[in-house]
Amino acid sequence: MDDSSVRTFSGYRALHSRVRGPGKGGIRYHPEVNGDEVRALASWMTWKCAVADIPFGDAKGGIVCDPQQLSKDELRRSRAASSQSSATPSGRTPTFPLPT
Repeated sequence: MDDSSVRTFSGYRALHSRVRGPGKGGIRYHPEVNGDEVRALASWMTWKCAVADIPFGDAKGGIVCDPQQLSKDELRRSRAASSQSSATPSGRTPTFPLPT
């Protein structure tokens, strides 16, 4: 955190499809985000990328936190930590938390 303290946040990462390439999807920050919601959002990314003919598979992430209580720098660091910890959930095809 900005004050040098350490906090642990729960998070979720869902990879819905790898058919079109590595997983692409953003990270949802919300106090009530859960695994079912992240899986549903990942499946919507499948359709979004397919309709737009974007050559990515589809994924989504979620971090349980109140983004209004975190600084921009704290959000940036949590995004970076989440990306590193979930870069290869299956050990084969990476996912990329990109803007959606």
